[in-house]
Amino acid sequence: MTKKFFCIALLFFSTVYIFSQSASKKFQITDISYDITGITREKALDDELDIDRTKIFKTQKELDAYIANIRMNLNNNRVFKESDVKVSYGTRGSSGITPVKLQIRTVDTINSIIVPYPTYNSDDGLSLKIKFRNYNFLGTLKMFDLNFTYQYIIDNKGTKDEKKRHYAGVQTDFTVPVKIGKRELLWNHNIDLSTNFGKDKYKPYAYYGTGVGYSFPMGPGWFGWSTDGWIKHETNGLWYGYYHAGVNYSFPLVKDVVSLSMAANQSYTYDPTSYLPNKQYMTSSFSVATPFTVGTIENWGTIVWTPSIALGWNWNPESLKGGSNPFKDDMITNTSIKGPTITFSHSIGSSKIYWDGNFRRGFSISLTQSWGYNLNTKAIPMPSYSLSTQMHLVMPNERVAMYNRNWWYFNMDGTITGFADRMRGIRSSDSIGSDNVIVMNFDFPHSLLKTDWVGWGFPDFMRKIDMEIQVSPFIDVALGHNIITNTNYLIKDGYYSGGIEFLVYPKSMRSIIGRFSIGVDLARTILPTRIVGDKSWRPATSRFEGFFGIGIFY
Repeated sequence: MTKKFFCIALLFFSTVYIFSQSASKKFQITDISYDITGITREKALDDELDIDRTKIFKTQKELDAYIANIRMNLNNNRVFKESDVKVSYGTRGSSGITPVKLQIRTVDTINSIIVPYPTYNSDDGLSLKIKFRNYNFLGTLKMFDLNFTYQYIIDNKGTKDEKKRHYAGVQTDFTVPVKIGKRELLWNHNIDLSTNFGKDKYKPYAYYGTGVGYSFPMGPGWFGWSTDGWIKHETNGLWYGYYHAGVNYSFPLVKDVVSLSMAANQSYTYDPTSYLPNKQYMTSSFSVATPFTVGTIENWGTIVWTPSIALGWNWNPESLKGGSNPFKDDMITNTSIKGPTITFSHSIGSSKIYWDGNFRRGFSISLTQSWGYNLNTKAIPMPSYSLSTQMHLVMPNERVAMYNRNWWYFNMDGTITGFADRMRGIRSSDSIGSDNVIVMNFDFPHSLLKTDWVGWGFPDFMRKIDMEIQVSPFIDVALGHNIITNTNYLIKDGYYSGGIEFLVYPKSMRSIIGRFSIGVDLARTILPTRIVGDKSWRPATSRFEGFFGIGIFY
């Protein structure tokens, strides 16, 4: 009996010991090495992945999910033709934590392309553009964009000299790495130069914008600073300017649950036309946000709720002269910018959208509500709401997919927001907008052709131009408060467009996606009047809209 009891006790305590050892097995990513084929800079890739080297993973499953997310982020970055993450484990220490080493391998794809494309329509005239784009400029994983544009403009609403004129311009946007001591900063530049030829009132247009920022660990959190600004010479012959500087600090209150983020910003604006008599003004602001992780969806991600409060105040720099106190008299007389204002807002959302070959899968949702209170007008604050969702489904045959994007907003204070840029087939010149609307996009991409030139008997060099071509019918719909007819969510007073897109995915240039799109204003062309009503209230702009260039619509 004693022997039997001893065996049972030994078995019990052995089980408890093994279980406790297993339960206490923790992991920490302590070492990361990179094997990069191409020009991508190691620091740029490390910043892009933002791998947490301090996080303690309580289980193997939790670690595996984190590494799977790293692999997904690498695959989503189409700058890389290939990517891989290898995992190795060290010896567990006395703390019960097993060190983990990641070996990350990437191979750059071809990231540069030159695209010349002409366009013509009876509303705007002839446009010729040459675009050069690089998606990994100087290995920063940032884009370099250069456009040369010529346009023969037809403006039937203008004066005799304005009706037909020639326009030429060059625009570029790029980011360069700058090393200051041991720190490397990314410095952005945006330049836009253009001129009109002919006897008209338009002066040359010039714009230069720049910005730089950096963040680094400080105490329990991260401290960051940024500065940016721009100067602009408009076609009316006047100069405009803006400068901003800001700092921010964030740190965890409860690790992996809630954090605190604070930001302080100061800016200067010179605008000689918009807010007269105040041609110049300063803007001071301070904000606090507390992101809460309210839930975690397995194999998906986190659900984050973020309440925030922001205080903003415009004041005239003239108020500092002569020992004056801008807190007592801000010397702002234009009521459009006079404050101060307090904004309360909160948002909740979650997202996981990823590339699977040349299709996308996943879903995202974000809901935001905000109130703004002006201490000058003391008007009752009216809330604003917005809801954004996006869904990407791929059929089991993996040749057909369905994409959907929805955007709803409701500005109870009556603020008008435009949405023409979210609809294909309706020109932005329509200037459509509303204070309460939902805009829906539906796309149905289908893999039309995957080339295999070498397999089809063509020479080996044609392997470099292998590609996948997708054809995607689409329908865009907008319903809500029609501010012209003053109706709400009536089918006959909505906006409807549809058309077809051709998407080209070069195999050797994964970051480049060619897109040709032709859209039609369905309400003014195909749909019967008995359904969509009389559209005489719509401006007489073109009923077609086309696009030929680089990049997906959403």
